[in-house]
Amino acid sequence: MRYVSSPLFKFVVIGTFAGLFASNLGCRKLVSKALQQIDGGTSTTGTSEAQSNDPDERLREKIEPYIECLNSLSSEIRGMEKSYLSNIPGTGPTGKERSAYMPALSKGDATKCSTNLAKAKTMQPSLPALEQAGEAFAKAANQIDPLAAQLHEYFDKKNYLDDHWAKAKELHPQIMAAFKDFNRANDDLHTALDGITKPLSQRELARIEKEDGKKFRYHRKHVLNTARDLVEVSNPDSQEIDFNAYSAAMTEFEKALEDLTTYGGSHKSDLSDEKKRVNVLAEHNYDSFVRAANDYQKAQKTFWRCLRDAPAKAKLANGRVDVDKAACPKDVINGRADQAAMKKYNEFINTSNRSQF
Repeated sequence: MRYVSSPLFKFVVIGTFAGLFASNLGCRKLVSKALQQIDGGTSTTGTSEAQSNDPDERLREKIEPYIECLNSLSSEIRGMEKSYLSNIPGTGPTGKERSAYMPALSKGDATKCSTNLAKAKTMQPSLPALEQAGEAFAKAANQIDPLAAQLHEYFDKKNYLDDHWAKAKELHPQIMAAFKDFNRANDDLHTALDGITKPLSQRELARIEKEDGKKFRYHRKHVLNTARDLVEVSNPDSQEIDFNAYSAAMTEFEKALEDLTTYGGSHKSDLSDEKKRVNVLAEHNYDSFVRAANDYQKAQKTFWRCLRDAPAKAKLANGRVDVDKAACPKDVINGRADQAAMKKYNEFINTSNRSQF
């Protein structure tokens, strides 16, 4: 099942991966100079030359274009499919439809993705699985681009009133095959990146512990890591959620947040100490970070309880829960309970990126 494309849903994907890259990786040379101090404090690893010789630094630079492609295309194309199928049956137009809609892909995004991934393929280290997944992703996006443009114009001008849906019927098998290819490529690219970024994030946490010990910087990073793990297992791209994995991720996040606030409760004076603090706003930023993390926790807990208390028809034999059949309560502002949790995650990541301590 694919969910409706909306400003919120697009932001979910952008926030997830931007948060992954800017906040979870904790790298010293991020996607732009504006993000260089993400993760609360400067690194003690040395000069730019030393950084360029750091295998993890090169790895971060390698995966950046892949993350950017996902940010720009993933949710937009999945939203296209949802919009299209909201009016057109999966088997194709019958000719009795009263209207239809297909958004066009943002101009140049598919081509830019292909160009950037071609360059990324030449970068070290060599990562065949990621490179192959990226090529398939870019190819699928570029297959959809002209088809979506044709259908967008066709539906927008209501040309189906003139040809009795003939062109829509002609293009339907092509666009459905292209969506199928893209969804598979999208999942494969996510999987390939997860296999890289999760260990990378854990190595970063270990490095911080080695440099500073389990202090503010470590606990902040640990909260971000576990928040990301939690958002992934509750991802609204999937209709079914593994409840046991979700519960385990919830426990880990709550423990990490508790460890941060416990440490903060006994060491908060360090945040106002001119010799120890990262910046003059460290104490204020800590409070903002914790508040946003708590808001995210509350939203996830609401969704978790909904799945826990779901009716029997929603609970599958494999231990998963069908989100639609769980009938989670809707919030008049945030929409579905799962989307509300994703919204709070994005807000948390944005707050984190602004709030160094």
